[in-house]
Amino acid sequence: RVRLVPDEMILQTDRIMGQMGASTGWGDYGSTRTPEEIGRLLIGLWDSLYPMLAEGANSQDVGPRGKPSPVSAGYMGSLLLPLYAPGSWVVVPDDGPDDRTAPQYKDVNTPIPAFLSDWLKFLHDPGSDVCASVRQYYKQGYAAADEFWDAVVSRAIRGQPLEVIDLLRNARICDQSFGYTKPQLDYIDEAISTVVGLLELCPAVVNNDWDTTTSVWSNFRHRVVKCKEMLRILHRGKDNDNGLTGQSQLNFSLSVSSRSVESCLPQDIFESLDDLCNIFLGDSTTILNSTYDWLEATICLNIYWDGDESSNLDASTSGKRKSQSRPVDVTPTLAYRQRLGQSLQMVMKEHELMDMIDFSNPLHVGLCCIFDDDIEDAISMIGTFSMAVAASIATLADFGKWMPSGNETASGLDRNDLLVLSYLGDKPPVSKSLKDDVLGAYASLLFQRPSFTAEAGETVPGWELAIHSLAQFANFNAASAKTKSLLQALDVDSNEKADKLIEACSNWGFDQQSQELAEVS
Repeated sequence: RVRLVPDEMILQTDRIMGQMGASTGWGDYGSTRTPEEIGRLLIGLWDSLYPMLAEGANSQDVGPRGKPSPVSAGYMGSLLLPLYAPGSWVVVPDDGPDDRTAPQYKDVNTPIPAFLSDWLKFLHDPGSDVCASVRQYYKQGYAAADEFWDAVVSRAIRGQPLEVIDLLRNARICDQSFGYTKPQLDYIDEAISTVVGLLELCPAVVNNDWDTTTSVWSNFRHRVVKCKEMLRILHRGKDNDNGLTGQSQLNFSLSVSSRSVESCLPQDIFESLDDLCNIFLGDSTTILNSTYDWLEATICLNIYWDGDESSNLDASTSGKRKSQSRPVDVTPTLAYRQRLGQSLQMVMKEHELMDMIDFSNPLHVGLCCIFDDDIEDAISMIGTFSMAVAASIATLADFGKWMPSGNETASGLDRNDLLVLSYLGDKPPVSKSLKDDVLGAYASLLFQRPSFTAEAGETVPGWELAIHSLAQFANFNAASAKTKSLLQALDVDSNEKADKLIEACSNWGFDQQSQELAEVS
């Protein structure tokens, strides 16, 4: 099932992995970088050689279809890395509905919600066809499209408030033949203007602030709650809103319903705008009911999270933020990974969404492992598409100390499930070091190739790349034994080759192998 990738990716991956080598404490492999820097290099490499922004992102399929296998590996890797090192992904500011520019890779601290929204925007947008269809009605007014509200909700749940503002502002409901009365149209105009005004104050719109767990967003949620109350007043009709509650309000409403129904905000508009407000409050029920598939649902449940832990995942509907320290304030990346796991569990309780997960598909299983914070099995799934990508992620995960201390399994997918799927083989995939396991398998594959040629014409022997990969091992003894085994199978047919082998082994810390080669050459 394992597959190698083209030569250029192999060689560039080798260079990037070499920049993490000094963390092993033996050998000298050049200057080290931060995990975020390495992550940016890897995501940039995957995207440059196999652009992930292709038409597949706009389909209703989960993951690339009909693309080379490294694209699927990069697809999963680009989701995994920023969840541990958010600076691995750089968000492109949303300049409006037509902004489809590829992400840039530079040094910034990216909030997780911004990354999740951006990842969906570039790599998984099943509702794009609906939005494109609605935008064809610009001259008539977007509301003329049958799927207008579907487009509004789709952009909202994915963290694209500027697109929502544009759709509402150019809806022109008053120009449509919907049968609303003149008073109703006045209420609709006021309601939409109120919601647009609210969204223009959204921190993400004001200054591209996507740190949704802060007091700034808490204040915005308070405005959302007030907006919901204003919509309720418009729905009842200003003249009919007497502040009554309970049975008194029911009796009052029945007595005036016949004359007020045509002079207030229509029920369908009220419900659509109220749902929109609930989305910005992070209401899980509204979000789940508005998503196209399980992948979008799992991610969207986290975009507007207020940081407070809750068993039912419902974000705050009061606009108030708790004062005590929360996990998200101390270890935000860990808190979001745990939240994603909870989101997946909630999605799997929805039968319609659950039925969309294909557990015979290693990409679906790998995505589930990522959401469950099961990095070990996620890397194993990535390896079914590209051992080069898997090896680089495993090395970075070890470098960044992301691996669990024990032999934990995923909370939603136990190891037996994965074994049944035959993706992890007949034995557990992790011994003492997942990185060493993956690098050992990767080195064996590299060793089988005589050489690799870069686009610039540079040629590197397969054995050299294999030994360099083994030099990344955490366990020196295991690396030394594996290197000796490979060298014994190598045909050293010239003095020049022997000299290169001796030099490589010496440079990468395999002194014993270097000495043995020197003695027989």
